[in-house]
Amino acid sequence: MVQFETLAFVCIALDMTGGLAYLALKCVQAAGNSGKKLFFYFYVISSAFTIVTSNDIVILTLTPIIYYCTKVAKISPYPMLFSQFFTANICSMVLVIGNPVNLIVANANGLSFNAYSSWMAAPAIVGSFVCCIGMYLWYRKDIDVTFTPPNLNPEMCLKDKRGIVFHGSILFLTRLFLGVGDKYKWEGWIITAVAAFCSLIYNIIFWPYDVKKEEREDGMRKGKAIELQAAPASPETHSSAQDYLKVESCPSIVEKDFTTSQSDISTPEKSTPEKMHLSFVINADELSVNRDELEQMVATQKKFEERDPDEISVEEPTIRASVLNCPWAVLPFVFGMFILVHALKKDGWIDALAHAILQVIPQDEGNSAKAIAISTFLMTTISVFLCCLTSNQPASILLAQILLTPAFDALPTMVRTSGMLGVLEGANVGGCWCLMGALAGILWSNILRTKGITIGYGQFIKVGLKVIPVVTFMVALIIFAEARSKAQVA
Repeated sequence: MVQFETLAFVCIALDMTGGLAYLALKCVQAAGNSGKKLFFYFYVISSAFTIVTSNDIVILTLTPIIYYCTKVAKISPYPMLFSQFFTANICSMVLVIGNPVNLIVANANGLSFNAYSSWMAAPAIVGSFVCCIGMYLWYRKDIDVTFTPPNLNPEMCLKDKRGIVFHGSILFLTRLFLGVGDKYKWEGWIITAVAAFCSLIYNIIFWPYDVKKEEREDGMRKGKAIELQAAPASPETHSSAQDYLKVESCPSIVEKDFTTSQSDISTPEKSTPEKMHLSFVINADELSVNRDELEQMVATQKKFEERDPDEISVEEPTIRASVLNCPWAVLPFVFGMFILVHALKKDGWIDALAHAILQVIPQDEGNSAKAIAISTFLMTTISVFLCCLTSNQPASILLAQILLTPAFDALPTMVRTSGMLGVLEGANVGGCWCLMGALAGILWSNILRTKGITIGYGQFIKVGLKVIPVVTFMVALIIFAEARSKAQVA
């Protein structure tokens, strides 16, 4: 868990620089007015971000961007939101540090960083590809559309260009050292702790501790806002100042410090498209407008001041935010689950569950295809079921202890290994079967709820059942094929 928390600090620091949002918006720009391109670009970048960082970082970064882009484009957000969530969980299987459940199972079974990825990278990539194709086929009518592309300025997302280079380099080197660490017997938690310490030192030197409330409010009053709009029509098409100066906001899209003059407002044809989207403070003494226009401007300013803070990003990266945004709440939750599982083990429940499972898995056929297949698909099914019942972390802790029982440990090598990999698959893909299957699902649904989108349990399961069963089967099939191939070589 130390590896996950310390690496999460580096990933969060990189996210706070605006680098991830910048790349996401460049993809939106590249999609132009094509819904199909936008869908596939978001899918690819969601998968890549997950592999580089973690599923939680992807959900925090991309969910608001997908919501606002689809809102402005006036297309259905559901195919892209669900696809992003599904691939974030599926691709979190690629690296052992992609999800806390990977560390729980891998560390309990002595699986190194490289050994883990050699098993799980291919199943994760295949599963993500199958999910992408499945979601596209099911929601083709909502995806194959054209729209007016949003007016974006990704450069304004870059809050700390130097920080992007620094934290990006730290993240790259951390991945590299974790990869070669097995050869030199370096402890993974030491590597990630050093990386987090380097990021913290940078933040202390170049970032303020916090942005005071007064400074935040002052920045908002000065009109420093974040915006996303559809590409504007020409100024000549606006009949009045209130039409021309209409404001729509979105986080991490376009950031402008506005200074506007009377001439800019009274003669809109002289304004540039960028000036059209500036939030502003009205001084009635300096404007020569009629009563209707003034009332419209006052209403716009009031709306700006009363916006949800989640929809306005006026703060520079801070040390306090980088520390507090780490998933600290996971630690007491996981430790509590360890205590609960230890109690079950002490009372004999773990051994009883292991015995029941071993009644199904053949124990006297060696590394046969039948034994490997049963072990893979059975443990995957059990893991998915427990994730839907209790969430993935308690399920992983429980099943990791079952794998360590003497009876399960006595199974032929590839039969036991395939069962362990099935547990890993279920712990990650299980979050796609049920909204409560993973903590990431709770985080994702809470973000959407603040935007006015409520995803119910029934709706989530209904969407998931269209593609996730096939994805789960394909991932398990790849795991079976890998284990069977290595058994034959051995």
